[in-house]
Amino acid sequence: MGKSQIALIGIGFVLGGVFVWLLSSLGASVNEVQVGPLKFGFPTQTPAYPTTCESYGIKITSPQRGAYLVGQEFDVYGSFILEPPKDSVWLIYASPDGRMYWPQFAVETDTIRKTWKGKFIIGGDQPVTAEIVAALIGKPAQVLFDYFKKAGSETWSYPPIEKLTDDVVVCDRVTVIRTKTK
Repeated sequence: MGKSQIALIGIGFVLGGVFVWLLSSLGASVNEVQVGPLKFGFPTQTPAYPTTCESYGIKITSPQRGAYLVGQEFDVYGSFILEPPKDSVWLIYASPDGRMYWPQFAVETDTIRKTWKGKFIIGGDQPVTAEIVAALIGKPAQVLFDYFKKAGSETWSYPPIEKLTDDVVVCDRVTVIRTKTK
């Protein structure tokens, strides 16, 4: 092996070490693998943000539990303590028995007032009882919800999701009744 090849291998190890150090300093955990006398660190995926509702203090403030609503489309309002990452909090329409789910929209946050707002749609014949769910979601749920919205808008049909991914964390829920359409 020539000197230039040894130098390239050395540079590769140094750059690899810097890469692992950088990832671990950004919050990624590192698994070590040992091959003979050499140890290699491989970053493992960790959430880029806390995944508990308590970390953010996400609450629904309006409508109130048991509210009677008129119309199919309305706004849902809430509050937070720590601002969640963009598009990580979604509203979900859940059937009262908790067996069917229709993702609605990601909420928009107001950093100064520590509030959020999201659009919500309740279809079907009245009266309809629905659960409004505010949930913290991860990347797998984001992919599922984006697909649900895209497929629904292209087919004009939104069949319910029967099981949510494990990265959907329910922060708050409110049961409401839509009494009639406008």
